[in-house]
Amino acid sequence: MERDAAIDVDADFNHYTKSYTVGVKHLNECDWEGITCNGNTTMVEEISFGYSNLTGTIAPEIKLIKDLQILDLSNNAISGPIPESMYSIKEYLNLYSNQLTGTIPNNLRFRKTIFADFGRNQFTGTLPDDIGSRWISIRFLYMDHNKFTGTIPYSYPSTGNARLEYLALNHNQLTGWVPDDWGDNRKLRKCILSCFIFQRGLTLLYCTTDEIDIDSSNLSGLLVIKF
Repeated sequence: MERDAAIDVDADFNHYTKSYTVGVKHLNECDWEGITCNGNTTMVEEISFGYSNLTGTIAPEIKLIKDLQILDLSNNAISGPIPESMYSIKEYLNLYSNQLTGTIPNNLRFRKTIFADFGRNQFTGTLPDDIGSRWISIRFLYMDHNKFTGTIPYSYPSTGNARLEYLALNHNQLTGWVPDDWGDNRKLRKCILSCFIFQRGLTLLYCTTDEIDIDSSNLSGLLVIKF
């Protein structure tokens, strides 16, 4: 089943630089370039196709790869939506710099994912509102350089059980209030919120160390950064 899933996932991509080994059906999937398997179980644990000139879409059959720890599809030209059937990536999800569209679905159940990068795509709609309650292990979250609209959900300060370390939401089309209860997050080291259009109100954004990056040229309300 997992071999069939790997073939289906591979078939949805058009390969160029790695076409000589990726998806060759007479090879064991653990021998495909860009795929790493567990040495004991032979289950696929890593799919790394970054910088591979890929086009096409992400196949829904990816849900059948049950022990996937790392999925890196960054810096390609992959299009289409994120499949709602894409379940838990255990550690690392990198979709940075593609041509992905649609929304980021709710109920993705990335409960064990530590790093997730959706930056520099063409995502639209509102930010998923269940990240704060469901993505309980996330530490690094990038959603910058997309076309998200609406407000930042009020659950976001509790993202990763309030242990989020890096949050990038800049270069979207977000408006309205920024949640003001970030005080319980003592791990947050960097927030990038530039190029927001905040409509009004007093907002307190709490961070503990390092850096806050705010591009005040696009702020129409009053934003206060409090340490």
